[in-house]
This record gives sequence, C-alpha cells and structure tokens, in this order.
Amino acid sequence: MKKTQLFLPMLLACALGGHAQVKSIQKTRADLLKVSSNPRLAWYASTLKKLSAKPKVTGTAVLGSKSDAAGNRTEIGVGLTGTESGFSANGSPRQEQNGNTVCTIQPYRVNFATSDNFNLFAASTPIYPGQFYNIASVLQGAFSSIPTPARKPYQLGINIFNANNPGPGMLNVTDLTRSPLPEIQRVLLAPNYSASIPASGVFDMVEIKSTMMLKAKYETSQGIFLPLQEFGIPAEVTAGFAASGSVSTQTNRSHYLVSFIQPMYTINVLTNHDQLFQSPNAHTSLSNAGYVESVTYGRRVSIIISSSSSVTRVKAAISAALSAEINGLEGADIDVGTSSNGETSVSLKEVASSFHATIYGGEGDMANRIFSDIVAFRDAFRNYIRSSSAGTFSATTGAMPLHYTLRRISDNALLTVRSTGSFDELVSCNTSKYKVEVLYDGFTVNKVLEFPPDDMEDIYGKFTLASVSTNGRTTSKDLLLKNIPKDRAISKKAGGRDSDDVQVVAMNNVSRNDLVNSILNFSQAMYDWELATAPAYRENSSAELKFNLADVQSDIDQLTPGSSKIFTKNIRLTESSALGESKITLHTRIKVTKN
Repeated sequence: MKKTQLFLPMLLACALGGHAQVKSIQKTRADLLKVSSNPRLAWYASTLKKLSAKPKVTGTAVLGSKSDAAGNRTEIGVGLTGTESGFSANGSPRQEQNGNTVCTIQPYRVNFATSDNFNLFAASTPIYPGQFYNIASVLQGAFSSIPTPARKPYQLGINIFNANNPGPGMLNVTDLTRSPLPEIQRVLLAPNYSASIPASGVFDMVEIKSTMMLKAKYETSQGIFLPLQEFGIPAEVTAGFAASGSVSTQTNRSHYLVSFIQPMYTINVLTNHDQLFQSPNAHTSLSNAGYVESVTYGRRVSIIISSSSSVTRVKAAISAALSAEINGLEGADIDVGTSSNGETSVSLKEVASSFHATIYGGEGDMANRIFSDIVAFRDAFRNYIRSSSAGTFSATTGAMPLHYTLRRISDNALLTVRSTGSFDELVSCNTSKYKVEVLYDGFTVNKVLEFPPDDMEDIYGKFTLASVSTNGRTTSKDLLLKNIPKDRAISKKAGGRDSDDVQVVAMNNVSRNDLVNSILNFSQAMYDWELATAPAYRENSSAELKFNLADVQSDIDQLTPGSSKIFTKNIRLTESSALGESKITLHTRIKVTKN
C-alpha cells in the first residue's frame, strides 16, 4: 500500500496538570508549516505567506460589533489586536457551593484576536472568492451584499499541488451577478482531475482548558462568544470541562483537541483591489465593504478527547488508533498505514473517558460524519485517509471550504476579529459526602409510680438503632445503643439520670440528597423490674422512634466542609398500670458531619 504522509507538530498550548498559567494558543497555520520538511506542503506554505501579507495601514478601525447578554463584545475591523495569550486570570479563584458540591472557579479576561485567515465549519455558508459583503454582517455569518460602484471583471487563480499541470490556472470572471463556482469547477478544477494530490496535511494537538479556549482554537470570523453547537459539537461534550477533575477522588482529567487539516487547493483573487471597479479610485469610498480574497478547500477532522491519562499515553493511543507513528517531536513526519513504534498497545477506548469526532468533507458514507464511538471512527478515518479520492483529485474528492481570508476593499487591509470580555473557568469540584452518628447519653426517670416505701424505677432492657430508611428503602442496622440485663437493672428516683456515652455510625459517605431523604428508625424494649411482673415501657407514638433528617435540611445545607451539627432526639416512654403512669426519657443526639 502506498504510504500517505502527514505532518504533525505537537502543540501543547497549556501546561499539563495543576493550575499552570495559560500560554499562547494563537499558533497560525503558517507557524505550523515553518517547521515542516514536507515538500508537498510547500505550495500551501507559500500561499499562506502571500495571502497573509499585510499592506501598510495606519491606525485601527472597528467596522462592526456585537455584544451578548453578559456584556462580552466581538468586533471586526482592521488593525485590531489582542493580548499575547488572549486570556488572563482576572483576580483570585473563588468557591461556590450548591448543595453538597463546592466548586473552585477562576475568572478570566478575554482579549483574543483572530487574523490572517478564518476557519469555516458550516458547509451551507455561502462564500466564494471575489464575493463582496457588508463587513459588519460577517459577525453574524451572513456575508450580506452591499451596494458598490460599477464593477469590472476580475481574475481568479488556483494553487494546487499538481506536477502534471503546473499552471498557472486562471479564470476571468465576467458575470458579476452571481457566484462563479460553476466556472471555477469547469475552468480551474476539472483540468486538474486525475492529478496526484497525496494526503499531506497539518496535524495539531493541543490541550484545552475551557470551552472558550476551544472556541478560540477554532478561529472563526464570528468570534468566541457563540455556542459550540454551531460547529456540530453537542453541549454535553464540553459540559464537563474542568482542569483538575474531582478533588474528592483526586482524578485529574484533561481535554485535548486533535485536528487534521488536509488542504487540497486554494482559489484566490488575482486582481488588485484598486482595479475592481470601472471608475478610478472608486474603491476608496468602500471602507465598510470587504471582499473574500481567498478560499482554501480540502478536508478536516476534529477530535475532542477527555482523559485522565498522561499526554504520552493519549498520544500513543491516538497513534495506535489511527495507525500513525507519532514520535512527539515538533515537525515530525509520520506515515499513516504503517506499523507504529512506541506504546501502540494502549487502547484509545481505555484512555479516553469521552470522545467526539467530526469529519468535514470527503466522499460517500464518510463525508460530514459525527462519531462518538471510537472503533467506528478509527475504521472510518483509515478509509477516509486511504480513499483514492484523497490521493487522486476528482469530482468525488469532496473538498469543502476550510478557511478563507477577508480584506477591506478601500485599502486592502486584512480584517481581524477581536473578542473581549470575561468568563468563568471551572477549575475543580468537590462533591462532599456526609457521615451520620448516633450518640446515646443515657436516660432520665421523669415520674416514679411504685408502692411505698419503693421510690425508684428499676430500669432494664435493650435500645438500638434498628434501621435507616433512604428514599423509601430500608436498610437494617441493629446497632446497639444500650443493653441493661434484668439482674443488673439500674434504679433511679424521680429526676434521677443515668449518664452514658455510646456512639455508633448510622450512615457514612452518603450524598446530600440521600441524607436529607433518610429517616433513622430506633427500637426499644425497656422494662421496669418488678418481683412478679415485668411492665413494659411504650413510646407515646410511632414518631418517638424516628428521626427524619428532612426536618433539619436547612441546618445541613449550612454546613461547611469539615464541620458538624448536632441535633437532639429525646425518646419519651411511658409505663401504664392500674396505679397510673411512670415515665422515662432516652437521650440521644444525632451528629451530622460534612466531609
């Protein structure tokens, strides 16, 4: 089988583990290609260099903006810049508690600028090279048309790796009332069919600390304050983003974005911006209008992986799953479809706690697919990368718009999108558990009823925590709190107290919801010693032998980690006879501790 070469720079944009300072993630494709030794990407590197050239434009200008409900702002204009990293901590972390969960949250400031070129993810987005639009509408993804002076025909060119047809391929666009895509297909693409276009591409792996950083990595022309669902990424994929996982389990989970971009060709405008109109200098008045300078077509694969394993194991697992040797050196070449070195026995299914992959472009069943099953994706990716349409350009290749460059018509300045605002990054959550203990303190004789000269109650019997009922389900406990043998009955006058100190654990490592839906069920068989009989003490009602933790829910919710609250539970018992009643009280306390 013919080898399919890929170029893989391993970019770890954020330091692994802990709460490391965020580093820059603004690595452009040109940056990635600088370390490439793959000659098959030379056309792409030189094209990007040319398309990213900036004319001398003085000053900055905001040409459109939008704000969300939180006050975050996205602007499009020229000369807009962000900070080096795009993200910076905004003060110290804070803690928030919701029920039994305490979360640590780090506020961040955002000042992130995307320039040079923008990614395109929606295949339905109407965009083509030479398209005119209202610059402000780009933030909405609309590319709305704008009135302009009378135009002149313009010229498009193609950049493609095709040794058999080195070009130059050019198209004169004369019908300015519609998209030139049909002519592009006939004049620029068809002559290159059957050309060998090896599946050379750019592989990029980066650790993602938050959904905002994930959006920044996507480099769209709509900024970062928009739902990820617009990129085909379900909300549940990123709902669990947290740098340090659960403190209670000491599980560290990291999130990685793995991207494969296979550029196939670029269509760009060859005509200078000042030659697009019938009247000389007509372009100078169009400071709010832009044009699509270029569109690069090809295929893209995006993978989001969550894992508690080391980056080395994740990298090795991806290597094995994709049959690609990844040696971890920046600028390393790898071969797809060949044997892998290193830890290829690591199963991606074992390493990844969650997995989401999208394939954009391609042909047949593999085109524009979404995967959550690792095995299905592995098989699809191998077929996808080895497909004949990936190595031989044809009408079935399925190249889709990947990214594009935008310029202002008046001065040919590259357009930049800047996102400013703030967001909260979830650092970690500690889901607290609770412990419930029952403390037996003894009993008090409240009233004595005996024949003179006897003025004492002689108490014996057994007192236990019989069971615990949680959410309607009862678990037997049979925990002994006090056992007084009959031959060692304890005698007390009215007002006398027998003190004790017995402690048992009723519940441990229980969640808050289970805790407040639990009832402690006591059982007693207490008696008054008499020579001829053994009168029994009875509880005044069934409620005497129950402690409902729902009744103290508000107090439980005020507990902080490591603190406790003690609740008193006195169980009143009565012995009835023809002479009247005698009464005693069993003293217990319920101790609830938040771990």
